[in-house]
Amino acid sequence: MKLRRTLLTAGVFALLAMVFVRMPTRHGGSYRLILDTSDTSIAFLQLLVNVVFAALAGTIVANLSKRALYVIGGCIAACIAVYAAGLGVFTLKQAIEYAPGRARSDEQYADEILQLQKKQHGNF
Repeated sequence: MKLRRTLLTAGVFALLAMVFVRMPTRHGGSYRLILDTSDTSIAFLQLLVNVVFAALAGTIVANLSKRALYVIGGCIAACIAVYAAGLGVFTLKQAIEYAPGRARSDEQYADEILQLQKKQHGNF
């Protein structure tokens, strides 16, 4: 039963590693979805390394205790929460910084529309 769980988890991790494949280029490369048919070339050795690494990671995860999985999951959830909070603060800071300029732009646009209407229909 333990071997089955280990093999299943390693297989799932290996399949997940194959979802994004590296495109072969001379100066680095980018990852793309494997189902993308625009370019069918892949960096085979890089894909092989990714799949082997993911299978090993899956093997390790399958043999961890539930307590260890809960601790790791809690740490990941805390990291995601901190990242989301930081992103929210950054977005709010950007919104506050650019709000006066957008308000002036909106006011100018409204004035232009009002002037256009006055020209078309006369003063009202």
